[in-house]
Amino acid sequence: MWRTILFDLDGTLVDSTEGMVRSVQNALYSVGKTETDMRNLRRFIGPPLRQAFREYASLTEEEADRAAEAYRAFYNTQGMYIASAYPMVREMLYALKRAGMTLGAVTSKETAQAVRTLQDLQLAQFFDVIIGCRPDETDVPKGALIEQALTVLGRQNAREEVVFAGDRFYDMQAARGAGIGAVGAAYGYGSAEELIDSGAGCVAGNVTELARILLRGGQPVRRGNAGAPVTFGQKFLQILIPLLIWFGITNIISAIGGAVYGVIKVGEYASSGQDISNAGQAILQELMNSDIAALNMILSGIGSLVSIPVMFAIFKKDTLRMTGKKTSLRAEKKPGWFNALTALFMGFGISVTINIIIAVTPIGEWMYEMNPDRYDMLSSLPPWGMFIVTCLLAPILEELLFRAVIFRRMRQFTGYMTAAFVSALLFGIVHFDVVTGIAAFIIGVIMAMLYEYTGSIFTSMLFHFGFNLYSVVIELLHLEEMPEQQQYTAILIILAAGVLMTAASLFVFLKKNRNQA
Repeated sequence: MWRTILFDLDGTLVDSTEGMVRSVQNALYSVGKTETDMRNLRRFIGPPLRQAFREYASLTEEEADRAAEAYRAFYNTQGMYIASAYPMVREMLYALKRAGMTLGAVTSKETAQAVRTLQDLQLAQFFDVIIGCRPDETDVPKGALIEQALTVLGRQNAREEVVFAGDRFYDMQAARGAGIGAVGAAYGYGSAEELIDSGAGCVAGNVTELARILLRGGQPVRRGNAGAPVTFGQKFLQILIPLLIWFGITNIISAIGGAVYGVIKVGEYASSGQDISNAGQAILQELMNSDIAALNMILSGIGSLVSIPVMFAIFKKDTLRMTGKKTSLRAEKKPGWFNALTALFMGFGISVTINIIIAVTPIGEWMYEMNPDRYDMLSSLPPWGMFIVTCLLAPILEELLFRAVIFRRMRQFTGYMTAAFVSALLFGIVHFDVVTGIAAFIIGVIMAMLYEYTGSIFTSMLFHFGFNLYSVVIELLHLEEMPEQQQYTAILIILAAGVLMTAASLFVFLKKNRNQA
């Protein structure tokens, strides 16, 4: 069983193709050579620099030295900043640490560069050791770096518990030479055939599959098509199906609730001796005048209560598929009291700011004119009902659906910004109101950031709770009953408090979490 996992950096955890390719081209140009073929340029990624320049560009020793210096000069100032973590890398590292694994990064690049790259990508905190080359070292074999990592971690006599994950043949050869396990990352710069031929015990077609292999200690994984490319249609269905399930549950409960309400009212008409032939129209009119707000609140609450366990079951199934581990609410990562309070205040502050701005500008009147029945209905709801349905049930359901399921599924296929944008866009669309949808999109991006930074769905839930709490608080204040001058004063005070609360909470959150996942 593997307990210590060593990772290669470029091509396994980090996609640094563009930055490294530009650095190679600049280095070759410095010795009078040019190369534009991407297949040839990719060969330079991974091996010790001078070795790569000698073998793949047929440079002399002196030319290889000059090229290596030019490479480092360009890479240190420009190339190293052009890199991104592969989708699901952060989730993989988090799952491995939660499973009690010791993690190390072993790379042929300089240690300072490796540390800086991992810090910039907010991955450094997962690693117990980061091993690279010193600036004055040249052509250090990967095997020697692995031995250095084993020594630092005290694993020289427990090699059967150590595995190295890399993407090129020399990674597999170095691991085998050190007497440790070897797992290939075929999504990187090498092919599956290359990795298998050079000694890989297992080969992963994507990061999710790599996580499953490592968590299961190299035991056979039921692969199915796990390593096969995921088509656009499959990605689309993975995002669409949870939404359809939610819409289906909501509409079925609304239909059942409406039917039950109608049957009860018809029964009341019949028992009172009234003519039931026109009961339908009368019931509908009565519903519009009095009971629709309360009925919708009840049905919305029931829909959330039914949907929450369904969405959590999907989340648990995704976690098992992605990491090979089961999960529960108790096992999920907690945000910590600082992040919890900060997210809560941030959500409330942003809600205050957005809603006050809408209320004191023509936007508020326009929104009311577009859908007066909706806003009259909302204002007629009792505060306790709004609190239960809007502040408690809605944040739990919507964060499970849009962040824990949709956003996390998107992160398997693409980067953080794209996943945040798509999940927030869908979150905005389902609000069925232009202004409300725009506000939902903005906070959707923020909640994806909170989830990405902390790795805890509870953080975004608390932000969502704080955001929705404003609607209850503002009803309890009864601003409409105040004299006009007091209203303006209260609105200005609330707006100032919201802006300050937003700025302060966002600042302290980003400052504390700048090096956290």
